[in-house]
Amino acid sequence: MRRTGRVIVVFFLVFFCMAGLWLFQSFRESRVVKTKKEYRNVYITDVKQQKVEGIWRGQKKTWQLRSAVSKEKISGVADLIEEQGKVVKVRKKPDMIQGKILRIMDKKLQIENYGFVSLDAEFCVYHLKSDGTVIPGEANELSVGESGAKYVAASGQICAVLLYEQKEKTANIRVILQNDKNHSYDFSSVTLSGTTGYTVVAGKKKTHFDASEKQKLTAQNVKEHIVVIPDSGGKIRVESVNKQYGHPEYQGIFEIDLVDKALHIINELPLEEYLYSVVPSEMPTEYQKEALKAQAVCARSYAIKQMAGKRLAALGAHVDDSVSFQVYNNLREDAASIAAVNETKGQVVFAENQVAETYFYSVSAGVSAGIKEVWFAKKDRSYLMPCVLLGDSRKTLDLQKEADFSEFLQGEIKSYDTNSPWYRWRTTVSEKQLQQFISEKIKSRYEKNPTQIQTKQKDGTFFSTGQTELGEIKKVEILKRGKSGVAVMAQITGSKNTLRIYTEYNLRNLFGGEKLIYLRKDKKEVSGLSCLPSGYFTIEKKGDSYIFTGGGYGHGVGMSQNGANQMAAQGKKCEEILKFYFLGSILQYQKSV
Repeated sequence: MRRTGRVIVVFFLVFFCMAGLWLFQSFRESRVVKTKKEYRNVYITDVKQQKVEGIWRGQKKTWQLRSAVSKEKISGVADLIEEQGKVVKVRKKPDMIQGKILRIMDKKLQIENYGFVSLDAEFCVYHLKSDGTVIPGEANELSVGESGAKYVAASGQICAVLLYEQKEKTANIRVILQNDKNHSYDFSSVTLSGTTGYTVVAGKKKTHFDASEKQKLTAQNVKEHIVVIPDSGGKIRVESVNKQYGHPEYQGIFEIDLVDKALHIINELPLEEYLYSVVPSEMPTEYQKEALKAQAVCARSYAIKQMAGKRLAALGAHVDDSVSFQVYNNLREDAASIAAVNETKGQVVFAENQVAETYFYSVSAGVSAGIKEVWFAKKDRSYLMPCVLLGDSRKTLDLQKEADFSEFLQGEIKSYDTNSPWYRWRTTVSEKQLQQFISEKIKSRYEKNPTQIQTKQKDGTFFSTGQTELGEIKKVEILKRGKSGVAVMAQITGSKNTLRIYTEYNLRNLFGGEKLIYLRKDKKEVSGLSCLPSGYFTIEKKGDSYIFTGGGYGHGVGMSQNGANQMAAQGKKCEEILKFYFLGSILQYQKSV
């Protein structure tokens, strides 16, 4: 019995010793786990015996290796597993793909010849310089059309983007085309030909066609990414679209994709060739040469700003071909527009240490608007400030007061636009017509931006509720003007609701219609405008009608094209014109984008 007791005691001693050892080991392991760390998508720059140097999350960093590793075994992009302060495992990312970025989505890229590839949650961007140095980059540096990058991949995801330094980067712009029927990007079909022969590339299949051979592509027969390439010196003609001069012809290449059961068309071409067709589409080519040159510089600066942005990246484009950006290829390029572009090649307007936002419009009302008052931008631009344009000078007047602004419109202030027919205009709209214009458009304007159309509540406050039905219109009045005098808020009182409308474009859109007849300064009557010519107007109730008296044509921000032409006619050069409209700016040569 005594012997049995001793055995039990020994058993328990052994048990507790083993349990203690197990607990100790578990504790040690837990300590190790706690000190374990993973560094994802590190770009390794150098390996020195038991040290590895690299870039992680934008910072240079050095790690200790548990054992010596040769430089040949560790290079490029890798994950580093660190335990107790030393790297114990290096997980290399050897897969590399290359191709042009076709679209940039929230969490994926469309790469030519690869389709859509997801982005690793911690993907990085690295700049590889020609001297061998590596500089961390940012995700927002990626741009559609980028073709010089390589993509490090693992497990079907892009872990890192490698941007290689290029001596001379070709500046190509990507334009998504609108159809001429409903002004959308969706085409049910498109028929193509060429001014020369052309090649259609569908996947790995290449087919060459003569210029006269028409190719019809439909949403039903397009199954993969298609590229259309004209022969050297040729253009692609779109037989199924009509512009002001007929079937449009395009420089560069076409990319056609099936998107949500419709065809989307991207025209990619060199920036300067794009401008050949923008300048005549935006400014009459009979204008003075220096005015056309100023327009070319404005158009180039504006395009470069858009190319650096991401507004249409999800669609695979930098801009579209409409007034939402710059009108492109509505009128055929000609000798005057080509000369204006070529003689200003690479020149941009530079202000506030960057390429300027060079907006332009047709005719001023003798004033220049600021971007905050027209588009509710977050901040002003020093070169785009509201002011009165008086010949060679600028002047600040208090045009926010209704009486002062009305007096300003009635007066004969001398500006470069004074002689334009649209410098002053007038139209009369009946209560019934105004009722019709607003009821037809109010819903779509609300859907575009609900915050800009607000409805009066029972307590007197205004909110965006979607209740936009006015009933019978009782009163229309301007409640607020910008510093330049532009109307930025109006109130419409109806029998059912009272609405407050914000932004000059909403006001122009709701108060105007194609049936209105405008009496211009030259005494000619003009109709067919979908909205009021500008946001510079007053409203006067007379009987059962409203009289709109206004001035100018366009949004009023930046350069007046008519004013630029008048300055050129007076001997002003391109640079002088641009410095007048973009205060404090300079001309600068932009080598690449």
